[in-house]
Amino acid sequence: MGYGKVSKVQITDNTITLSVELEDFDVDALVEISGTATQDNGAVATFYAVKKMPAPIAGVAIVTVESAVEPGTFDPDSTVTVVARAAAVWINTLDPDTSQAMAWKRRKDGPGLYLPPQPPSST
Repeated sequence: MGYGKVSKVQITDNTITLSVELEDFDVDALVEISGTATQDNGAVATFYAVKKMPAPIAGVAIVTVESAVEPGTFDPDSTVTVVARAAAVWINTLDPDTSQAMAWKRRKDGPGLYLPPQPPSST
């Protein structure tokens, strides 16, 4: 079972960036990271991403997750509370199954796992 924690939150240009420390996931496994960051003043930001698990350094891997945030909602002088989840996931592509109505089946010639190409990281 994987474990994790959010070690840093930063808001820049209406984007919230969370640094999530993960342990015990296989390198290159797909990891789904989701959750909510809140403040007592009512500020809320939700986040969701599927990322490849990077190689850990000293047993811990850091994955960044970004999401849009409404300008001016978070107070830089107040505490942020983050509820985050990380889970190993699999993604399949299914094609229409012409032998049945309204049915789909996994491609036999395609990979079972697929992660769309990610833009280069700026960090």
